[in-house]
Amino acid sequence: MRILTAIVAIVLGAAALVAGIGQKTFWAPSETVTAAIPGSVEAAPLTVIESGVNDVNEDPIEITIKGDGEFLLALGRSSDVDAWVGDASVNRVTEVDTEERVLKTVHEGSEDEVPNPENSDLWVAKDTVDGETVYTWTEPAEGEWSLLVAADGSDPAPTDISVEWPNNATTPFALGLIIIGALLVLFGLLRLVWPSKKTGNGARAANDDTREVPQVKGSNRGVAKRLTAVGAMVALTFSGVTAAHATEESEPSDASASADAPEDTDGDSDAYPVLLEMQLERILSGVSRAIEAGDEDLDAGLLEARLGGDALSDRRSNYKQISDEVDGVKLLEPVVAGPVRTSAVTTTTDWPRTVLAVTGEESPRILTLTQKDPRSNYKLTQNVEMLAGTSFPGIVIGDTSIRTLDLSDGSGLQTDPADATVQLRRFLNNPEVSEKDMFAESQYIEAVHKAQNEAKKEAEDEATVEYKRFIDEDSIHAVSTPDGGALVTLSIESVMITAPREEGATVTWGKNKKHVDLAGADETTGTANFSYAESFALYIPAAGSDDKIQVIAADSELQKIDIDE
Repeated sequence: MRILTAIVAIVLGAAALVAGIGQKTFWAPSETVTAAIPGSVEAAPLTVIESGVNDVNEDPIEITIKGDGEFLLALGRSSDVDAWVGDASVNRVTEVDTEERVLKTVHEGSEDEVPNPENSDLWVAKDTVDGETVYTWTEPAEGEWSLLVAADGSDPAPTDISVEWPNNATTPFALGLIIIGALLVLFGLLRLVWPSKKTGNGARAANDDTREVPQVKGSNRGVAKRLTAVGAMVALTFSGVTAAHATEESEPSDASASADAPEDTDGDSDAYPVLLEMQLERILSGVSRAIEAGDEDLDAGLLEARLGGDALSDRRSNYKQISDEVDGVKLLEPVVAGPVRTSAVTTTTDWPRTVLAVTGEESPRILTLTQKDPRSNYKLTQNVEMLAGTSFPGIVIGDTSIRTLDLSDGSGLQTDPADATVQLRRFLNNPEVSEKDMFAESQYIEAVHKAQNEAKKEAEDEATVEYKRFIDEDSIHAVSTPDGGALVTLSIESVMITAPREEGATVTWGKNKKHVDLAGADETTGTANFSYAESFALYIPAAGSDDKIQVIAADSELQKIDIDE
C-alpha cells in the first residue's frame, strides 16, 4: 500500500503541476481580446461608432479600421453626428458583445447617397487615411462622442472594423495547482524512500541502532483522511477564488449599467457649447481665407461658402463700387480670425445655431456666425465694430450658460429681443420718441441724429428729407449672457428719401463725387433714395436691473442711390 499510495500521489501531483504550469504558459489566455463587425452587415455610405464600444475597458480601446482606398474618420458630439446622418443609410456600432466577441451593429436609414462629410464644421477632429488605420478612442471634452467613418458619401463606408482590449481573464487555479502538485509529488517521493515499520510480538528491526516507531493500525485510512482534508481545503480555496473572480467580473458590469443610466439622464440636461474653442478658431480661419480670396479677385462668388446675410451683401456692394470706380471707396477691412478675445457659443443644440465671437485688438469687432442646418457650414452673417466706451458682457470661452433665445420671449429680460429691435428702429428715426428712455446714452446714436437733423436743415428750403428703416427679420439673433441679460445682433436697411418741394425743382448732390458715381447723376427732379446697410449689436439687461439697453456695436455703409423720376 505504501508504494501504491506514493505512485498515486506522484501521478496526481504531476498532473496538477502540468495543469498549473500549462495555465501559465501554453494554456494561458491571450493578452488581448478582439471583437469585430459581423461580415453580414449591409453596405451603407456611413458607419458610426458610438461611445458604448469604449465601455469594454477602463483604458481607451484601439479600433482597427480597414477600407478600400481613402476614407474619413470624423469625431463629433453624438447629437451632432446623429443630426448630420439624419435619414442616411448607416451602420451604427453601439457596443461590444464580450461573450460572442462581436461588435453589435444596427443598420438604419434609407438615404443611399449623402454629401461628402469631410468638411463639416461639426467635427472636432478629422483625419483622412488610406487603407488601414488604428484609432485610439478619444473624448476631447465632457459629453457623448461618436466616430463617423465614410468614404465619399456615395461609396460604401468601411465595415471591416474591430476593437481590441486587454484580456482580463485570469487563471485562478494555476498557482494552487502548482503548489498542491509539488506537495503531492514530494509526498509520493517521501513515501517511496521512507522505510515501512514492522509489526509483530515485540519484534524489532534488524538494525538495532534504528529507533523503532510504533506502527499505528489503520494508518492508511489516516493518510487518506489527510489527503481528503487537503483536497477539501484546495477545493474550498479554488471555490473561493472562483467566486471572488466571478464577483470581480460581474461587479463592473453592474456598476457600468447603474452608472450609465444617470449619465444618460444627465446627458439630456447637461449643456455643452456646440463648438469647442478649436472648432471656432478653425471656422474663423475658413471665413478669413474666403474673404482674402474674394478680396483678391473682387469676386463675391468666392465668399458664398462662408459669408451670408449682411456680411455678404456688404462685401458684394463693396466689390461693385470698387469695380465701378466709385470715388473714395476702398476694400472693407478684412476679418481678423484670431485671437478670439471672447465668444458667446450657444449650448442650444437645435438649428439654426448662433455663435458670437469678438476678434481684433485695436478695433474689436463682433462677428455673428450662423449655421442653418446640420449639413451646412457656419457663415459669417454680420461683422460690426464695437463702439468706443462699450464692452462685451464678460463671458468665458466655453461658458455652458449661453442659450439661443426665442426672439419674442422676454422672460427674465427688460424686454424681448424682437421688441428691442423695433424700439431701436423707432429711436434711430426720431430722437423724441418715448422709446428713447429705454436706451443708454450712445455717441453713435447721437451722431446719427445729428447727421439726420443737419441733412433736413440743409435741404429744408428746397427739398424734403425723410428717414425710413426696415428691419431684416432674418438677421435678428439673440443669445443669453451669464448675468441674465441678452446679446442681440441685427441688420437694418436705412433709407434717406429726398425730393424737391416744388414741381420742376431739383435735388442736387454734385459736390459729393461718391454720390454722383453711385447715382450716375448729380441731380434729379424726382425722388432720390439713399440706401444704407446698418448693423447693430445690443445688450439687453436682465429684468430688475437699473441698466438700460446698450448699443455696443454699430456700422453703416452707403450701398446705393436709386432715382425715381
